[in-house]
Amino acid sequence: MMKYLFLHNPKCAGSTVHSYLPEEKWHNLIAPLSSRNYSSDQIKKAMALGYHCKPHHYNLEQHKNMEFFDQEEFSKAWKFTYVRNPFDRVVSAYHYSRDTYDGSSSDYDPKSFASFVNSLQDNVLSRKYYEWLGPVQPNHVSPQHLYVYDSEGVAIPDYVGRHETFDFDTKNILDHLGFDIPEKIAVVNATPKRKNYRKYYDVSTRKIIEKTYEKDLNLFKYEF
Repeated sequence: MMKYLFLHNPKCAGSTVHSYLPEEKWHNLIAPLSSRNYSSDQIKKAMALGYHCKPHHYNLEQHKNMEFFDQEEFSKAWKFTYVRNPFDRVVSAYHYSRDTYDGSSSDYDPKSFASFVNSLQDNVLSRKYYEWLGPVQPNHVSPQHLYVYDSEGVAIPDYVGRHETFDFDTKNILDHLGFDIPEKIAVVNATPKRKNYRKYYDVSTRKIIEKTYEKDLNLFKYEF
């Protein structure tokens, strides 16, 4: 079997991708980390680095710092990820955060999309996205280019799928890896009955996302 590693960028239908991988494993490399969970030593190291997410959500920077995998094996593995229009991804993160909100953050209004967006700008620009941000899970609002480009600006994944062409790209990935290709990709963990993302924005919130995710918008050729 080909060695592979799935760089799971949150809110890009990654749960569906997991469901089509053998035993839902995001990699098949030789490493102590063989599932989505941490060992006690890995938890200590992650907490010291300020990484609060599960390891299957790690981006390239986090993988480099955590050193889960042998560098040569990581380099040779066939790596893939997905990206999504930042405007749409933020709406998805908003709904997920609202639906899982436990009421523990006093400065967060789960009903207000504007409140959610306003909180993003400072948190993302100050690189706090690896932490829990009130109801927002770690990495759920992190810039997407961190899953594609290393610190030198080199694209690392062998395949970058798009949420907008998810069926097509997922079938291509499964085919390349030699896995069964379903006639239709069944999406799991999707937000039900959601409006088109453009309906959520006003002039102010649109400008915030344009500033906050300017690099993603430019690199991946997305627009409102």
